[in-house]
Amino acid sequence: MRLRGTIAGEVTLACGRCLERMPFTLRSTLDLVVVAGDEEARRLDAADEPLLVEDGQLHLPEVIEDEVLLAVPLALRHERCAEIRDAGQEKGSSPFAGLKRLLGDH
Repeated sequence: MRLRGTIAGEVTLACGRCLERMPFTLRSTLDLVVVAGDEEARRLDAADEPLLVEDGQLHLPEVIEDEVLLAVPLALRHERCAEIRDAGQEKGSSPFAGLKRLLGDH
């Protein structure tokens, strides 16, 4: 059995820099092959993504939740916040450069 579909919607998330609310358009396409165990999953083509169903029942809300979590970026920022650099940090420099100076040659 194959599970295909699209999850789409508008969600409100917090900006990773300023923590203000910001809209995010969510769109995730899924194409999963339902399998009953690891052995069955190993027999799939490399391009197929398995969905392991161990108890014989497909728990669709859990599948949707997993896909939504995978579609949300880890560090979402407003466009204006993405351009802000940390104070004193030059473009292209390491955020750990100050720590390196404190530690010296250790």
